[in-house]
Amino acid sequence: MELGEVLRRRRMTREFDPDRPVPPEVLARVLDRARRGPSAGFSQGTDLLVLTRPADRDRWWAATVPGRADPGFVPDRWLRGVSSAPCLVVLLSSPEAYLDRYAEPDKGRTDRDAATWPVPGGTWTPGWPRCWRC
Repeated sequence: MELGEVLRRRRMTREFDPDRPVPPEVLARVLDRARRGPSAGFSQGTDLLVLTRPADRDRWWAATVPGRADPGFVPDRWLRGVSSAPCLVVLLSSPEAYLDRYAEPDKGRTDRDAATWPVPGGTWTPGWPRCWRC
């Protein structure tokens, strides 16, 4: 299958079955692919935080959703769906690692202007979470 077809067929998922865990071999395969993503001069400015235990996922959502811990908080449909995922993989990025690498002489620049460096893995808008089904 060509990449273009894969991209056309992908679907975003916003509801999950919390009682259907991601098989360990599937998670290992996805994480292996993710760690092989391109990075500037092997700067490896990203890390993956994998949350598979319910208590860890609950703490993640409590810490990242304003008001979630308040009594009477009612999640909207989107949050109800994505917070039921049996596994969360959080991409952590270090812009400093990329800026340092792109400021090295072999890249043809010596400045650290973030506007001139490529975004690894394509574009992403901060604050817009994405969930893909594997």
